[in-house]
Amino acid sequence: MDHKQNGFLRPRKVVVVGAGPVGCLSALSFAKQGWEVEVFEGRPDMREPEAKANLSLRSINLAISSRGISALSVVDPAIADRFMQNVIPMRGRMIHDNLGRCQSQLYDRDGQCINSIDRGLLNIGLLDELANYSNIQLHFHTKLTTVDFNSRVATFATGEKAFNVDFDLCIGADGSYSNVRRQMMRVVRQVDSGSMDYQQEYLPHDYIELSIPPGRGVNGEPTFLLDPNHLHIWPRHSFMLIALPNKDRSFTCTLFAPTKDLDQLDTTDKFVAWFQVHFIDALDHIGCDRLANPYHYKDRAVIIGDAAHAMTPFYGQGLNCGLEDVRVLMNTLLSFGVSSTVSATEAPSEDRQLSQALAYYSEHRHQDLVAICDLAMGNYVEMRHSVTTPIYRLRKWIDGALAGFTSSLPWQSLIPILAQTTFPVDAAKGWISLYTMVTFRPDISYATAQRKAREQAELITRVGILVIILVSKTLMTLKAATRTVVVLGASYAGHRAVQILLQVLPTDWKIVVIDRNTHFNHLYAFPRMAVIEGHEYKAFIPYTNIFKILNPGSRPDEPRSSGHQLIHAHVTRIENHRVHYSPISGPSAAEQSVDFDYMVYALGSHLPSPINVWTDPVPAHGQPESDLPKSNRHGNKPEGTNWLRAAQARLKEAHSILVIGGGALGVQFASDAAALYPHKNITLVHSGAQLLPRFNVWMHNAAMEGLKDLGVSVLLSSRVDLNSAEDHDGKRTLKTVDGRRIGAELVLLCTGQRPNTSLLSTVSPFSVDARTGLVHVLRSLQLGPGSGSTSNESPMPHIFVIGDAADAFGALNAGHTAWTQAEVASRNIGRLIAGSGEELERYEAPPHSIKVTLGLDRAIFQSKGQFGKKQGEECALDLNTPSMWTRRGLSTDNMRV
Repeated sequence: MDHKQNGFLRPRKVVVVGAGPVGCLSALSFAKQGWEVEVFEGRPDMREPEAKANLSLRSINLAISSRGISALSVVDPAIADRFMQNVIPMRGRMIHDNLGRCQSQLYDRDGQCINSIDRGLLNIGLLDELANYSNIQLHFHTKLTTVDFNSRVATFATGEKAFNVDFDLCIGADGSYSNVRRQMMRVVRQVDSGSMDYQQEYLPHDYIELSIPPGRGVNGEPTFLLDPNHLHIWPRHSFMLIALPNKDRSFTCTLFAPTKDLDQLDTTDKFVAWFQVHFIDALDHIGCDRLANPYHYKDRAVIIGDAAHAMTPFYGQGLNCGLEDVRVLMNTLLSFGVSSTVSATEAPSEDRQLSQALAYYSEHRHQDLVAICDLAMGNYVEMRHSVTTPIYRLRKWIDGALAGFTSSLPWQSLIPILAQTTFPVDAAKGWISLYTMVTFRPDISYATAQRKAREQAELITRVGILVIILVSKTLMTLKAATRTVVVLGASYAGHRAVQILLQVLPTDWKIVVIDRNTHFNHLYAFPRMAVIEGHEYKAFIPYTNIFKILNPGSRPDEPRSSGHQLIHAHVTRIENHRVHYSPISGPSAAEQSVDFDYMVYALGSHLPSPINVWTDPVPAHGQPESDLPKSNRHGNKPEGTNWLRAAQARLKEAHSILVIGGGALGVQFASDAAALYPHKNITLVHSGAQLLPRFNVWMHNAAMEGLKDLGVSVLLSSRVDLNSAEDHDGKRTLKTVDGRRIGAELVLLCTGQRPNTSLLSTVSPFSVDARTGLVHVLRSLQLGPGSGSTSNESPMPHIFVIGDAADAFGALNAGHTAWTQAEVASRNIGRLIAGSGEELERYEAPPHSIKVTLGLDRAIFQSKGQFGKKQGEECALDLNTPSMWTRRGLSTDNMRV
């Protein structure tokens, strides 16, 4: 018998929490290395008949590609071969347009495929394999409750019975709401000076599962109704439908769409009518009747799969990445010489080799997981929108042409290397498309693929920018001047731009302003007006004097030129020197256009739902306001004031209010509501450790003190599961991710402000950041060439971008910064028109400044490095909104106009 001087040896024991595909493969890997393995799963054994029936009701298939297959093959080639006999290869995307026309887009020039596999078949097959090993024990209906990592003891519960299990290593493969991760977060905070880096983001989209049944051939045999060797996509910009083939000749369909849009489809008739508009060819196959409905802790634990990196499903890499986690982890343990045995007589102590191996895994795997999560989110935009655009097809063609100079590498040839090496050095040679690197090259890490793709995209972008600049300059030379400056948006930035343009433009030039609203919206006052009654009408100010030069303390002056226009409309499209718009005068108004020489783009951002006046409020308590449906509103004062009154009424009726978000908006809403209704139960939840995180910690401390005085409960470093609503004795609650229940009859989601820049992404796609939506600008505030470019020349120097839409060198999104940007942009337009060759003015972002109300009669502020509190006249109940009227040369005698 093997022994050492300090005693006999025993197999190390690993506890795997979670019996999904990733948990099963990790259990199999450790068992093959000689470890004793116990697998615990809270759900029933899916091999049982009842569980199989329930599983068949869920329909999102799994896409397994070279990474996942390679991970299976490294552990057991025979298993991989068996599964590959039950997949359907998909060699490309089939894009379906609104007219039912199809276009095939191959994934790979060499014909490599991704594969559609039934999730139940994969999971059950792996469970059956585990049952063949004597050193693996399976436990179902058994949930993890707590873990004592220092003592290496996990506590599980089966019903009301609890029991302890000793372990040497704990593997958390228990999904996106991982209990192992939650236990690790607790101990990492205690041991380390910082905390475990954990981030969870909610996608404001939902999905509906549908299916296309098999057709019938001439002899009655089942047939595919669509090409089975494609992933079918019906991209519709903000939503999409996808279909994956199944072995029984059916298709699994999934509709992804914004939750607020799906909520409006509350009857079968509405759903069918919507499908008839957007997915007519899919409806023919589905049928109307079917539409009714750190990663480790010391040497004790590591999390893998969705427990470590739950991602959106739009790159088809969730499963593949989880399986690859197993391969990378096992290779890491082998490279550090971690033994499968340990002393049977000595008390457990920290294993230096195992601890170092897990630390190395956490450090090096992290960058890959961050990369694939980012890529998955980006691919959602590509699948539902970009695949339909000419610029996407052009870039894909260039990418494919250049990739033709690099020879392909079948994944089967890589298995011997991948069994020994995590990712070979210099694997990413030549020009390789991003999709190929991610999907078909398991020897290239996700982070390397992302980095190389960015470098390649930058090269394409540079060439593209040069072409755009040359074409733009040629068009500007050939085009006859219209002597028109178009200003899109008339809020803080746009309104100020008009004022400066009136002073700098030659007399024969005119200004055309296009705005969706009939009145100036004083957004700063909206949070207050959504709480208190009787002042809401003051926040909507007429545009009466928008084309008059405003002078503080005196009557407005007439402009030097005439012919200016204010158009009440929605902007629908931008071309190089033309803006298309749809008047809001009536639903049948035809689209119109206006030509321009210069443009000021000041369309701001999509506001967080509690102050987004141009949506329809829904009185149902507990519904997150991000889920409220859009309306077909006309942007006038009666609609705006009625919306605010409805918001006041909802707040007044609710007994418990949950405010999500600790920025200025969330703090103001929570404090105003608490001051007006001191007996209501008000909770503010913020994901970060500091309120008002973009400002000095003094502001955080002052806000915490003020909220405490008002009786507001504040939860920091916490997140809310918006899908966890429950009713208890008629009262609605939501749950935080750490399990705490919060009263939430009314939810105010004070996050999610998004720039309105989609119009520019079609005219200059390189200029709009795909992740943030912000527009890259030069210091002159002209449209910039993009973050990946080293050029300092604008692709469209006649377009200026200001306010919330601009990535303005760290400037705060606020009215006062938008005001300054408007002045710089407008003066620069004046200089360009004058043609004197004078250097354009450069914008410099000022230090962050803000004033935040804390209740109805006080506020805190940060300005030019100074901090303080305000009270009294400076904190009027209506936030001194009438002063905004007088600044515009308007009387405050009747502010209801």
